[in-house]
Amino acid sequence: MPLTKSSLLNRMKRVLLLDQSVYKEVRDDEEMLKYAILIVLLSGFLPALGNIYVASVFQKYTLFKNLSGPLFGWIDIIFMPTFMLVSWLVFTIIAHIPAKFVGGRASLIGFLRVAGFTYAPLMLGVIPLFGTVIGDLWSILCFIFAIRFAHELSWSKSILVIILFFAFFVLLGILLAYFVPSDIFM
Repeated sequence: MPLTKSSLLNRMKRVLLLDQSVYKEVRDDEEMLKYAILIVLLSGFLPALGNIYVASVFQKYTLFKNLSGPLFGWIDIIFMPTFMLVSWLVFTIIAHIPAKFVGGRASLIGFLRVAGFTYAPLMLGVIPLFGTVIGDLWSILCFIFAIRFAHELSWSKSILVIILFFAFFVLLGILLAYFVPSDIFM
C-alpha cells in the first residue's frame, strides 16, 4: 500500500506525540527510509529559513553587521541540511552500537528510519530561538523513545544506551581538548 501524504503526516504526528507503536511501524516499513531522509533534510532547511529572517532583522545593528546578513542565511540553506544528514547518520550509528550490545533488535537501516523521524521537532527551528530550544529538547525525547521502542529494550537498558551515547561524546570532547593544540582556533 503506497504511503499517502496524510499517512506520512500521521506517522510524524505519532512520533511527536511519543506513540510507542509507531516506532516499530517505521522501523519495519522499508518505504520509510526516503521519508526519514526528507524529514532530516527539512529539519536543516526550515531552521535555515529562520536564520535568514534573523539575519535580515539584525543586519541593521552595527554589532552584527559582520556576523549576519543575507549571505550568512543563504549559506545555511546548503550547510544546515547537509550537517543534519551527516549528524543523523553519525548519531544513529553511535547510539545503535551500544543498543545492539545490550540486546537491541533493530537493524541499522531500521533504526536509521526511526531516528530520521525523531528529527521532525527540529523543524520548529524555523521559529528563531524558542522554536530551536523546544525542537531540540523534543527531538532528544523522541530519540530516547526511538531507542527504547525500535530496539525493543527495557527502560533500564535504554537509559544505559543513552548514558553510553553521551559518555562517548564527553570522552571525544576530552580527547580533542587534550590532543588538539589550543592555539588552533586562535
